[in-house]
Amino acid sequence: MNFGDISPNELGPCTNKACDAGCGQFYGDFVPGVLVGMTRCVICNCYGAQHRRAVSGSTHATFTTPDPPVAPTVAQPPGTSAASSSATASTLFGSRTGQANANPLKGSTSSTYFRDFAKARQQETAAAFKAPTNAPFNPALKAQKEADLNPLAAGSKKRKNNGSTSAPNDRNVKPRPSVKESAFTCVLIPHTKSVARGTCKVPNPQKLITLDEEGFVQNVSFPTDAPPDVVNSTIQNLYSHIPAVEQFGIRVLRTKQPIRRDKRGRKVAKRGKSRILRPLKMAVSVSTLQTALTDSNVRGAGPRFRKIVFLSLVPRGPNLSLGDESDDSDNLDHDLPSEIENDSASEDDSENSHTMSTDQDETSGNKSADPSDTFNFSGQTDATEGSGNSPAQGVKGKGKQKAKDEGTRFHAGYFDEDFVADDDDLFPNVPPPAPDPEPQIPTPTIPDAHKKVERLLKNLASPNMFNRKPTNWWATTPIGSFITGNRSGQICASVCNVYLDTPAQSALAPEHIPAFIQANLCRPFSPLVKLSNHLIGKADRIGSPEFETEFDRSFAAGPGGVHGLIDHMAPAYLALAMARGTNAPGAAISAVYNEVVSLSYALLRCVEHLRVKHNRSQWDPTGGYREFAIIREKRDTELPVATADTYDALSLKMLIDAIHKPRPNVSEVEFMLMDIFGDASDPKDMLQDRVVCGGELGIGRVYDLIAVPILDELEVNHAEYSSLLTLVNVFFLGVARKLRAFIKSQPAAKTEDPGPASASRTTRSKAKRKMGKHDSASGHMTSEEALNSDWPNDCGARDKGTNRKKKARTPSPPIIISSEDSESDREWKRTYAKFARKRGAAGNTKPSQPVPGPGPSAPSAGPQPARSQTRALPVWMDVDARPEDDLEEARNLLKRTRYWQDLLRDILERFPHPDLNRHITLDTLFAPGITQVRQYYMLSLVYHVDRNVSETAHFRAVTAIISQVLNDARSSKLTQP
Repeated sequence: MNFGDISPNELGPCTNKACDAGCGQFYGDFVPGVLVGMTRCVICNCYGAQHRRAVSGSTHATFTTPDPPVAPTVAQPPGTSAASSSATASTLFGSRTGQANANPLKGSTSSTYFRDFAKARQQETAAAFKAPTNAPFNPALKAQKEADLNPLAAGSKKRKNNGSTSAPNDRNVKPRPSVKESAFTCVLIPHTKSVARGTCKVPNPQKLITLDEEGFVQNVSFPTDAPPDVVNSTIQNLYSHIPAVEQFGIRVLRTKQPIRRDKRGRKVAKRGKSRILRPLKMAVSVSTLQTALTDSNVRGAGPRFRKIVFLSLVPRGPNLSLGDESDDSDNLDHDLPSEIENDSASEDDSENSHTMSTDQDETSGNKSADPSDTFNFSGQTDATEGSGNSPAQGVKGKGKQKAKDEGTRFHAGYFDEDFVADDDDLFPNVPPPAPDPEPQIPTPTIPDAHKKVERLLKNLASPNMFNRKPTNWWATTPIGSFITGNRSGQICASVCNVYLDTPAQSALAPEHIPAFIQANLCRPFSPLVKLSNHLIGKADRIGSPEFETEFDRSFAAGPGGVHGLIDHMAPAYLALAMARGTNAPGAAISAVYNEVVSLSYALLRCVEHLRVKHNRSQWDPTGGYREFAIIREKRDTELPVATADTYDALSLKMLIDAIHKPRPNVSEVEFMLMDIFGDASDPKDMLQDRVVCGGELGIGRVYDLIAVPILDELEVNHAEYSSLLTLVNVFFLGVARKLRAFIKSQPAAKTEDPGPASASRTTRSKAKRKMGKHDSASGHMTSEEALNSDWPNDCGARDKGTNRKKKARTPSPPIIISSEDSESDREWKRTYAKFARKRGAAGNTKPSQPVPGPGPSAPSAGPQPARSQTRALPVWMDVDARPEDDLEEARNLLKRTRYWQDLLRDILERFPHPDLNRHITLDTLFAPGITQVRQYYMLSLVYHVDRNVSETAHFRAVTAIISQVLNDARSSKLTQP
């Protein structure tokens, strides 16, 4: 036979009896130009001609074929293949013509592999039937296994009734259970921006009809087990006539039901506000569509609109145009279905005015020029009602039909109105919608929000460490999301910088840059972005105590806060812009870019809120700016109030215009300041009537018009900015000195002279504390009072028991000047015990108990400075201070304080260390568990002379006095109860 006539369909089991493999099918690689018969099998290495199936053989291939009746002319040793040199034409190309129904286990002597396998299988099957088993019989599992092992056997079974015309396996094979399908009515909302801002309301029946006519309403059904990608692609095919759907994609919306708190704090339905549409943060799938069916029906829509699922484009998509809306689609009052809702609509506008504006509008100044951005679905427009083109206008009639359509509040939709953005605090688990930061742009660039954050942080300085006010807004170590975010942001910036400098040596390919930025920069700060969404439209005012506590715990300025992150964000923007020009996917770059922009806007809202919470006296640059801000915050009421005439006489318009020039002239500004206020280098030469004035039109107004723009608004990337900043700083430093000198020169407020009644009460109270009882009302007894008094007897009784012997020197007992000091008796005894152990000789001597002493106004009590009094600053912090005052204040620390805690507080407030890294806060010093001994050693490490050898001689002299004061106070000062 010719080898070229062999077809691949004729190939079957190997017919070479000398082959040990015994493969049951030909497996070979057919090469063009090579005959099929000469192609070798990859298993047994025999030719294809040796795998040719016999013509008269069985149609089903068997593993082995009995030997042919005629033995080969040339004997072959067992185990040799036909491809060897000893193969003959009979063994190489001969065909086997064995019996068709021969037993495959008989007649083959070349290999016993399949024979042994069959015997082992029969033995295992017999043993399995005999062995006990605990597994229950499962007919379904058995049938499934049989069907998997022999799929042709299921269709070969026949029914007993051969005369039936039905399928032979209808009764024996169970029918497959049918999968239920869910039908939906998809309504595509054309106003994407309104949905993103949370102002889009549920459409009314008339608007649904309009959307249906424009092709925005489609019917679709899906099986319950349909995969999400099939659902998404099917819905997009329904709206194939809208190119934006395929370009940007869709998302599923849900309806928001209004609620409010009743008197008992329970959530109840709220009337007067309509439902709005909110996006579902879930992938498009059948389960998502079923979730969106909740409360989505529109009353009066008819059977055409059942099982409604509202859809819209993603936030970066555009608004879709409708043919019938061009007049007043942005007027909420005209869209109401009846006159009943006019009052509630005006309230909705006022409440939404400050919450629904995006940050993009605030920064750019454009207030929604597109009328479709404020689209309202709550009712018909006036143009539609007046034109008579409404399809539902002919439905309204007289009598019952008219009363049914518009006569009741229920049909008018009054009870459907609900929910504005201010009610989001009632839903803690559902965050408000993220704003649309910026429109989609072809190439990523650094947004204005990031630049504004950098500008606001340019002159935001650290607070004074000696200030007693809480400084939780400045973090030196990372807090909240910045714990992991600052470190991952630093890594992200380093990788992006390498990619920007040398793309060939970058560790990441351009297509991997978006995912890397999203994982290392956006994902760690997702909780902070979620928190900042509550500040949309509210960054300029204080929120609830719960929110402010969470804000302080999550956001702060300083190296451990936003200052440690903002420098790492610019390389991410530049890397995304550079990856845009490569083969990186554009959709991934746009998505990651929008996330980074959202983070920039979140930081901007948090920084603005931080500046509102804390006064400028805490974060303005040190020097004249901060000193004036401190005086303005605390002492502005002590200055004379300026009038409108005084402010107009300043003529600040030319000065303000000179400062706001693109390139201000420093010499010009300096000349104007000296001309208006005088020479600021010497406060004596400044004009007092123009500088020393407070109130709304005082010197504080000048600070807002001159200093604030320089600190927060003017461009910093020019050579004159630094000189201008220094000039204004020196000017307000002179203003602060002038104001401080004026406040000190004012006479102290005199106290009123107490009348006779008050003096009488004061004398009796002092006498009672000193002598134990009071004798008379005035302190000078008359003759009648002296005769009737038992004062001599009392004095004599006390003199009889007086011990006139000289006593050992003992510590003077504390003087009780108030009822609170009576509790210090135990502390006084403890002090005496220490004294007795030191002296040794005074072990049996016990001083007298504390006796009442003079009142607080007595000279022995010592001066008690008020805590609210402004303390002077040391020489190393105030150039006007005198070294002699510092040394005198240090020596008087023991005299001014009574308790150990007051002494430590005075040391930290009056003499803070010049090195900010060695400051100790009051919270650290008075933390729970810190003993007096530990407090002593903590202060000794800071104020000991030997540990301040690198400081000035004046500070070392002060520390020497403080060290001696601490040593003396350990044994003489009491612990405050």
